[in-house]
Amino acid sequence: MITVSDDGTDLTYSMTGSIDRSGDAGVGIAQNDDADIVFAGGIGVLAMDGDTYFDTPVGVTVGADPFVGGVPFLSSPSAAVGASFGFLGERLVWDDALGNDPDTIVVDVSFVDPGETVASVFGTNLDGGPVVLWTHTNSGDTVSIQAIPEPSSSLLLVAGVAGLAFRRNRK
Repeated sequence: MITVSDDGTDLTYSMTGSIDRSGDAGVGIAQNDDADIVFAGGIGVLAMDGDTYFDTPVGVTVGADPFVGGVPFLSSPSAAVGASFGFLGERLVWDDALGNDPDTIVVDVSFVDPGETVASVFGTNLDGGPVVLWTHTNSGDTVSIQAIPEPSSSLLLVAGVAGLAFRRNRK
């Protein structure tokens, strides 16, 4: 799962979860030496710093592209914290620390898109909940993206509900 949130000035992507690739054992694996890129756009989300492995096509992009503006975010890997992971088109990419053919890829990485917000990158496309971006062909595992509400928005909602409850109790 990819969650996105902002502090009003910078957009943070956090990728967590796992992908079962046990059905892919030994299928067309290649190594990328010193692949240094952070990318977020309609055809993939990657956070790679250093050596990585990738499969031949093992998944499908679902066709849902919640990104607006058409220009992907590209940055140096210094923006990423955690093990390399991502997908690009039909390929799955993982950190070499997991080995060249892991049965399961455990994901925990985040990166920042400076100067952007959820609204500027996604518009209202994430307002309806998670959007599936990629599906693993063998396991059916998915990579989805969803927005985490700003703390100020959540606080306003709670204050509004409390105000309504207080008003109702006074009557």
